[in-house]
Amino acid sequence: MTRRLVAGVMLAALAAAVVMPAPAPRRAPAVATAPTSHGWWSRAQAAPAPAPLLPAPPGPIAPADGLFVQQAPRTTPPDPLDPKAFEPAAVAALRFGGVPADTEATLTLKIASGSPDGPVTACVPARGTPPWQPAQFGRWEDRPEPDCQIAAAAPSVSADGTTLTWTLNPNFVLTPGVIDIVLVPEGQAPFQVGFAKPGVEALVTRPARPADLPPGAGGEVASEPPPDEPTSYQEQALGSAASDYGLPPPPPEAPAAPAAGAVEPRRSPVALAAAVPAAFRDTTRGQRILAVLLLFGLVGGLWWLGGYQVRAPRSLVPMGSAPAVAPVPVRRGVRRS
Repeated sequence: MTRRLVAGVMLAALAAAVVMPAPAPRRAPAVATAPTSHGWWSRAQAAPAPAPLLPAPPGPIAPADGLFVQQAPRTTPPDPLDPKAFEPAAVAALRFGGVPADTEATLTLKIASGSPDGPVTACVPARGTPPWQPAQFGRWEDRPEPDCQIAAAAPSVSADGTTLTWTLNPNFVLTPGVIDIVLVPEGQAPFQVGFAKPGVEALVTRPARPADLPPGAGGEVASEPPPDEPTSYQEQALGSAASDYGLPPPPPEAPAAPAAGAVEPRRSPVALAAAVPAAFRDTTRGQRILAVLLLFGLVGGLWWLGGYQVRAPRSLVPMGSAPAVAPVPVRRGVRRS
């Protein structure tokens, strides 16, 4: 192998190693978590309530040690800012601990009784309110006040109608390591839903996908909702309730128009790198640089060996000093004895 051939092969291998893209980032595995606390509160226990408290409803309505939400006709004075004919009569809440930062989660609850004829929105407790305490059929005054402006998620119903699932973004982590969820019934129709006691599979967490990565990056499969169909269970429930009560369907939400002259702010490379969670960062950069340096050393060594001139074999006897050898006579013919 000549010097040029060795150098060409090694330089081609070096170029392939340099231009080779880094492996695609992999998302950390999902983790299932059971709630540390859960409970529900009913307007039937509102003050003035008889003492002792009213007994809990029978099991078929509210499962034992489960959750219960209810939307009922309004019994309180109407609010001029919110003139709805129906209002929540029972709300529920769950609390999960040990949740890492930059986490998106999926909450799944099994329906034990009733039917979700209206949306059950997942919100966070209002800031500045005392932490709620677990209760079953608790007092209405002890319920957690929801704040659906900070974070809210509409559920999706399973194909067999036995479970509801909410996708929770990182905004649900108001306190580091804790996810607090308040389930609030909504809509313009009465309904009630009882959920079985949440188990270890109730919440599944995983690191959130960075907003700058395209859909499908990080291990998940990108999907798009079918055209001309409601994209959330909330829209389906609102349309069903409107048709049942002879009301016009809710108008579709128009996309917000950008302000005149508004320019989307550009994010610096440093800010983009800081926004990517550790689970998606390339941690093999140092190893790749070391491999390139070793490859450079190997190319240099082979280059030096390829240019080394091989010496011709040398004779062990000095020229001109060998003794003369007399020629051996050659006889021709057949010798007779």
